[in-house]
Amino acid sequence: MGERRESAEAVRTRIGQAVILHHGGDREEARRRLAELWTELYAGSSALQRSTVAHYLAQTQDEPDVGLVWDLRALAEADTLGATADGEGTTGRPGAAPAPEHRAVAQRELREVRSFYPRLHLSLAGAYARLGETAAARREIVRTRSALRALRTDRYAADLRADADRLERTLEAGGTTQG
Repeated sequence: MGERRESAEAVRTRIGQAVILHHGGDREEARRRLAELWTELYAGSSALQRSTVAHYLAQTQDEPDVGLVWDLRALAEADTLGATADGEGTTGRPGAAPAPEHRAVAQRELREVRSFYPRLHLSLAGAYARLGETAAARREIVRTRSALRALRTDRYAADLRADADRLERTLEAGGTTQG
């Protein structure tokens, strides 16, 4: 279990490094590193790790439709954790109880993904807005707000609420967002 934790920390570090590159203006290198990480991780990683990598891959795309595909992947990966936490998918048999060590990991990941859902839905809203799909963007803003209700009232949640409000005002004004 210690090795898995170390591995998870190493993955978080690599994701963080790619995000720093992206925020520093090197979108192409960030995208390359995240794509490499996606390929390395896909088969043996957790759904939370895959969701996180897919989310950040979406942010680094030049084409809005490609970004949308990655946003949808990120949400789909996050959605698989609900089944894992309930005992589905952990052993490959629906309804089979997971081993205690797997149950603890699944519960932790479920808590983490719950805090990630508002960001995933907001990212999808932005992707739909960039594509001019305002009805879909508005639907995702509603889902963002719904997911925010599960979070504590803290700076993270306040920032996401402000971003959702800003995107909604942009849509009401008939605008789209920039990538």
